[in-house]
Amino acid sequence: MRLDELLAGYDGARVAGGGAVEIADLAYDSRKVEPGTLFFCVRGEKVDGHEFGARAVEDGAAALVVERELTELAVPQVVVPDSRAAMAPLAARFWEDPTARL
Repeated sequence: MRLDELLAGYDGARVAGGGAVEIADLAYDSRKVEPGTLFFCVRGEKVDGHEFGARAVEDGAAALVVERELTELAVPQVVVPDSRAAMAPLAARFWEDPTARL
């Protein structure tokens, strides 16, 4: 699924760097990033996922979901107010809303 298709209808997101990249998977753990992954930079209690954005890109992340732009990285970035809150609706859309089939 292309990033711009994934974000269609999702309010409150701004794409920096273009949305025509193909997304093959989603991850919020940088150790699980493979080529084509959309990586969510999630702030935690002890660690800020934005610190792992560069590692995710090195491992093949196609784009990042961020709360602040990581200007040193040359990949598309979806800027949202809260990366953690963006995960659920974007994952539901990416996986074609599996709970709707229950």
